[in-house]
Amino acid sequence: MRFVGEGVALVVATDRYAARDAIDLIEVDYEPLTPVVDPEKAIEKGSPVLYDGHKDNVAYRWELEGGDVKAAFKKADKVIKQRIVNQRLIPVAMETRGVVAEYKPGERQLTVWTSTQIPHLVRTQIAAMLDVPEHSVRVITPEVGGGFGSKLNVYAEEALAGYLAMRLGKPVKWIESRRENFQTAIHGRDQIDDVEVAFKRDGTILGLRVHVIADLGAYYQLLTPLIPTLTD
Repeated sequence: MRFVGEGVALVVATDRYAARDAIDLIEVDYEPLTPVVDPEKAIEKGSPVLYDGHKDNVAYRWELEGGDVKAAFKKADKVIKQRIVNQRLIPVAMETRGVVAEYKPGERQLTVWTSTQIPHLVRTQIAAMLDVPEHSVRVITPEVGGGFGSKLNVYAEEALAGYLAMRLGKPVKWIESRRENFQTAIHGRDQIDDVEVAFKRDGTILGLRVHVIADLGAYYQLLTPLIPTLTD
């Protein structure tokens, strides 16, 4: 496990109460490891490494340049430097995530109802994860309610519900609790930007330098690498 709340077991039951009782019967032995929660400290030499076999915690480095930045800073009347910290946040909608899946073997048709902002991508990814043709998967999105970006992702529960419906031959429903929402729905931001702006006295901006350290979490999610690169 690489984050609090990461799934380790799956329970299927006829109702929520039986499922909770079954979960209580599961015993898991955890060995606490040193956490890495500060993105700046995480890239320092000697910091605990999240993945065995990797020399550090750097997911990737990406550089983007346009124009003559050095010349712009030489011409500037003034340069301002500022550190901007975008804190980690949890999108909290009143409606938690929910998934219902039904499989009709005669038609070889899997239908998944899910609280998502990206039904087409969910369909594509479910088909890939379950190794079925995409045209045999239908994703229906009812009124989503709140999303705030946390439903711009494809979650394991969406594929698992589909898998179970196909395996059991019965409709399957999963609704997350508020605690599960806090722990397992994707978070946002957690980014440190060191910004330098070169400008003239009349306010004309000549050049911009930005160094970004972005916490991408334990794993690449669907759009994880896009967040720091898009904001740049």
